[in-house]
Amino acid sequence: MSELMNHPEAIQSYTKSTYDKVLMSTIYKYITLNYNNASLSELGEMVHMKDYQLSKFIKKMTGTTFIQLLKDMRFKKATELMEYSSYSIERIINEVGYENESYFYKTFKKQYHMTPMAYKKKQEGKHESL
Repeated sequence: MSELMNHPEAIQSYTKSTYDKVLMSTIYKYITLNYNNASLSELGEMVHMKDYQLSKFIKKMTGTTFIQLLKDMRFKKATELMEYSSYSIERIINEVGYENESYFYKTFKKQYHMTPMAYKKKQEGKHESL
């Protein structure tokens, strides 16, 4: 403590906007690394926030929910696996953290306007023509 008093320039302080940016960076990093089993409560424990506070913060900063951010990351990873791996659709669904295959198929089709298999075949066609 006396060392800090002798060198006050060494004390770092964060403005609210800097703190918000650091927190959002932590949130994105957590989702990126844990997309297959991420949970709001685990993230809340990590950043020392209650679930509802964290949920409100994410909504305020991104305009979307934790669940939507997680879904977006899972779809991003799923489409990467469809494009660059020979995994079956079922394995990809499992790899990205979906337990309900029919829900994955339904939401995937809604977002990409085609089934996962059609998307995978389309991607394979792109690579064959190169």
